[in-house]
Amino acid sequence: MSLRRQLLIVSLLLLSLPWAGCQFIREMEGALRTGQKQSLQATAGAIAAVLGQRPELLYPQIERRSSATDRRSSLHAMPAQGPVIVDGYGDGWDTVDAITLRDDSGKAPLAISAKAQTRGDYLYLLFQVQDPQVVYHNPGLSAEANGDRLILRLWRDGKRQEYAIATAAPGSVRARFANRRHRGIDPGRIRGFWQDAVGGYTLELEVPINYTGGRLGFYLVDEDRRSGNEKTLVGNVRRLDTAPPPWLIYRPDALLQALSAFRDNPARTYVVDRGHWQIADLPGAATDAHSSDDTFWLLRLVFRAILSQDELPLPTEPPQFGKQRGEEIDAALAGNSVNQRYRDPSDASRTILSTAAPIRDKDGVLGVVVLRQSGETYLSLTDQAFSRLLGYSLLAIAAGALGLLAYASVLSWRIRRLSMAANEAVSEDGRVTGSFPRSKAADEIGELSRHYADLVERLREYNDYLHSLSRRLSHE
Repeated sequence: MSLRRQLLIVSLLLLSLPWAGCQFIREMEGALRTGQKQSLQATAGAIAAVLGQRPELLYPQIERRSSATDRRSSLHAMPAQGPVIVDGYGDGWDTVDAITLRDDSGKAPLAISAKAQTRGDYLYLLFQVQDPQVVYHNPGLSAEANGDRLILRLWRDGKRQEYAIATAAPGSVRARFANRRHRGIDPGRIRGFWQDAVGGYTLELEVPINYTGGRLGFYLVDEDRRSGNEKTLVGNVRRLDTAPPPWLIYRPDALLQALSAFRDNPARTYVVDRGHWQIADLPGAATDAHSSDDTFWLLRLVFRAILSQDELPLPTEPPQFGKQRGEEIDAALAGNSVNQRYRDPSDASRTILSTAAPIRDKDGVLGVVVLRQSGETYLSLTDQAFSRLLGYSLLAIAAGALGLLAYASVLSWRIRRLSMAANEAVSEDGRVTGSFPRSKAADEIGELSRHYADLVERLREYNDYLHSLSRRLSHE
């Protein structure tokens, strides 16, 4: 193997430069992960400390904190993103999940789907009913509500209140008392709109949230005159239930005001109560960090491969809309602050760090503060560092390889020149031809050429001695 190839192979040792750089990036990425965990833990602890001093922010009805788990379907009311127009068409409800209840008696294909939103002091409800035959209220039969109707069961001063919503024709509707009247309550403030729909009808309602008492039950009364006015009921409560209706889960405005002090937090903030209900969701603030999308996709792919780690789990899917699940939440409800890293469901190359801190008061754990932040927040910084490191490493490798190649070429040329001079210094008959070139270089090859020159000079002197010796012998 030629010297040039040997030096070229030796130059591959320069590849240790990017390897060492990648190890440095790994260490830096680990340090950033640790910093992110500590930052989220500190922020979650601060929020939990604030909320722990005011339990009423999590539980406007304080008895809900100690109530037993209700297996009935509770409605979770999302904060509306804008004004809600009550017209019975369901516009603006696409992002709200529903609970659907069906009649299991088999008498009729009856089902009701319920959604809830809050805005200000009002609760907005959307009921989509599947009913093949709609029977409207007939004022001639009785003054009380008859025909197909919705019964709302609310709670006030420890007593249930029921309101019936029925109509003689599609259009605007208002509630009326379905049981004994209550002083200081105007059922007409529960208003809405009834619209016919394919296979049934849609009912959209506006209810003063203070009417609910923090609870909301409903059931649908369906009359089928073809079968002798037999009534079918479906809902999250039964007509003869004596227990309070299920809790209405919503975000109190006072809780949002308390969380407003943390709006600059870049992580998304959730507040979860003891029943795993999500009662607050505060989006993270926008950050000034450059997005990793600015990095060339191939470099980003290489960087993610270098930092690849064991397969991470996906976030736990909640069993019901409005609830939050996860190992870190369960641990926080047990009183421990925990971090958990997940794989981003929307992008397998990204991660999500979730930190849960318990909210405590003198009576124990009230709930949990959960902060979740994408790993891209810090990976965008290391992306840029890796891009620069890779560029510098490639430049160093190229310069080193070219330098070694040039040096090997010069070295090879000098050795070849020395070899040719040594080959031409002595003829085939053993005579020394000419003088051997002496190098002035101070390195080993220069010293070798001078040694060769001295050797050739001694060889010439020896040949001259042999020639002179033969003449002397002939003369003698």
